[in-house]
Amino acid sequence: MLARTKSTRRRFSRKAHSYDEHAAVQRTMAETLLRRLVAERRPQASAEPLRILEIGCGTGLLTASLLDALPGAHVTAIDLAPGMLTLARQRLRVYGERVDLVQADIEQWAAEQTSRASGKPDTAPYPAYDLILSNACFQWLIDPAATVRHLQQLAASGGMLLFSTFGPGTFHELHDAFRQAYAILGHPQQQHGLMLAGPEEWTALLCSAGWLRPNACCSTVIESFPSVRDFLHSVKAIGASSTQAVPVPGLSTRRLFAEMTACYEREYATLTGIPASYELLYHYAHADGDD
Repeated sequence: MLARTKSTRRRFSRKAHSYDEHAAVQRTMAETLLRRLVAERRPQASAEPLRILEIGCGTGLLTASLLDALPGAHVTAIDLAPGMLTLARQRLRVYGERVDLVQADIEQWAAEQTSRASGKPDTAPYPAYDLILSNACFQWLIDPAATVRHLQQLAASGGMLLFSTFGPGTFHELHDAFRQAYAILGHPQQQHGLMLAGPEEWTALLCSAGWLRPNACCSTVIESFPSVRDFLHSVKAIGASSTQAVPVPGLSTRRLFAEMTACYEREYATLTGIPASYELLYHYAHADGDD
């Protein structure tokens, strides 16, 4: 497992107990996904059993909503973080055998599933899923091109892929404040947080992977916090704090963050507090066969 993946697993596992309290935007995204799913399903399929793969189930909030909305469904719910799965197991125990919880790195797991039968005639083929769903997770993929290709192979004929993720406009205020801080302090700018793909990039990846008729929509949500410190604490409380920046000789982290905070407050503070923008991306695509 790559060091970045291990770090992500550790952060989210440690913050599992504070995740639901601070994940308001992620809840909004989950609710939007569920509405989209209900709208997109064929009316004649309402009574059909569904085999669902959920990627990044977290504490099981969306999983429970799926099982409630689709009484005939069975969900295989995967998450990287054992701490998240502990809470999901508690929440989902009432659904019994309708849900299987799997701790795994989806990138490795999907690749293993699609290669199981390769060159092994006596090996059972991998399962085919009618729906592959993921909320606020795909931004963490190391190799999204390979992963969506493997997922396409795991989809049943006529199956669907539906996922939400964050676009490059997410936390633009924070990134601008860091840019100004580095300039003021006389150091080259570094990337704090993930490099996020836009809707066009995701659409191109889906097409290259063999997904059909990909569709994307975007929206923006702005949260308000009493201070920059409170905003950063909220991000950290769900395990989503990540940086690609490295220590700079002669520049302490304390000094950098103090300058960034001053820039953030000077440029963006309002009477209602400190804004933090989230660009939300929703993608929908079909596997081969009839939709």
